[in-house]
Amino acid sequence: MSTTYQSQDLGAKAAEFEAQFSAKENELLGPIFGRVDAAIKGVAKSRQLDLVLRTRTDPGQPIILYANGERLVDITQDVAKELGLEID
Repeated sequence: MSTTYQSQDLGAKAAEFEAQFSAKENELLGPIFGRVDAAIKGVAKSRQLDLVLRTRTDPGQPIILYANGERLVDITQDVAKELGLEID
């Protein structure tokens, strides 16, 4: 068996194991993430929040956990105009 073939075979096995791991991770964590998401949405609705951010993952890089779609406003065009840019 050549070294190239062994390397390709090893890469294929690694990809297979990675796919299996990812599928199992989704199977196990999916219900938990679903419950957390439902809880976030419930609290946001009951407290009449429009946006819930999480900043613990990386300082200064918030993650949007919930946004009220009825009150979201895209200000991209306004910001571009303020900067003197024209965008479609």
